[in-house]
Amino acid sequence: MCGVVDWSYRIPWAIAVAAALLALWALLSGGTGWLYGVPAALIGAGIGAWLAPGSLHRPRPFAILRFMGLFLVNSLRGGADVAWRALHPAMPMAPTWTDYPLRLHTPAGRALFLVTVSLMPGTLAADLRNGTVRVHVLTPEMAAGLPQLEQAVASIFGDETREAGT
Repeated sequence: MCGVVDWSYRIPWAIAVAAALLALWALLSGGTGWLYGVPAALIGAGIGAWLAPGSLHRPRPFAILRFMGLFLVNSLRGGADVAWRALHPAMPMAPTWTDYPLRLHTPAGRALFLVTVSLMPGTLAADLRNGTVRVHVLTPEMAAGLPQLEQAVASIFGDETREAGT
């Protein structure tokens, strides 16, 4: 039936989004301005739940925490590696392109993966065609963490990745 919205998925999603927006507000405002932050978070979550197309995934807090930890560790490790390479007299870099076969199915999962790869020091997701991501890396070894990152993203969205070739 066209136009019918299943609120049983959207209400928990809106509550999780509102909680995340409030946490972000508290972090950025130093815990002040709740008179503005609470209504803004509630309105933002409500509008998002109302306007979001299709069905929404159920929030998975532990998967999100795992992803955030992985992102933080990889960002620090990658930043230190890139800084070392930039400051090393010989600048030991071997920039190259690599094609990574993406196994994520959900558009949101694919988008998060691409954005995250581009935010990691030393990598850039440049193109997605026919299920393959073109990634620029400073060294071929930097592409080794892509499967782990993809699996962390998949667990957030309940998007179980398939083995390549299946």
